Amino acid sequence: TLENTKKKEKKIKKNKKIELLNKLKQKYKHVDLITGSIRPIAEKKLKKLNISLSLFDQVITGEVGKSDGSAYRAWLKCYPDFKPEQFLYIGDREKSDYWVPKELMIQCLLVNISIPNPEVHCLQLSNLLSLKKYLIS
Repeated sequence: TLENTKKKEKKIKKNKKIELLNKLKQKYKHVDLITGSIRPIAEKKLKKLNISLSLFDQVITGEVGKSDGSAYRAWLKCYPDFKPEQFLYIGDREKSDYWVPKELMIQCLLVNISIPNPEVHCLQLSNLLSLKKYLIS
């Protein structure tokens, strides 16, 4: 989700994404990263975006699968005092970022959605930066 940006908008969007992540970190207790990319690839993508791994409390990478729910179960185990309903996962793929966490009772929000699916019962935004309107007031 973080890396999906048109080339001409990259520099501006990069800074705005970092700003958004920092604001989320200030407002909410935890900001974590769950990605389907293996750790070296995830680190390379984040470095390209000038985002430090230290921004995230937990980092769960592609060595643990998202599509089978393993990554989400690992995430839930990181916070045993929280119920799954207290988590919010933000992703950009309907199958692995909505349907799988939904089965585990994790709340979801989708970004980079050009045509919302009426069968998906979560907020579906056209871009990542739109999160600011909904999560930071």
